Amino acid sequence: MSILGYSLLPFCLLAYIPIFFELKNIYGYLLCAFIVMWSTITATRFFEYSLDMEDKKYLIAYPIILFYGIFV
Repeated sequence: MSILGYSLLPFCLLAYIPIFFELKNIYGYLLCAFIVMWSTITATRFFEYSLDMEDKKYLIAYPIILFYGIFV
């Protein structure tokens, strides 16, 4: 749980940006997709190195991207 929580830090940046800019346009959607991918890649790397599962990174990344996609 700490790996998933630590990888949620880019979402704090995503929550701060709407104070100054509108996110309901194509640039906002691209930014949201970028943040989800950034968090997913970070969490997947932590899991694959800590559990020694380098050959199964796509299997690890699939549920993580679904998990972070819900938060966006």
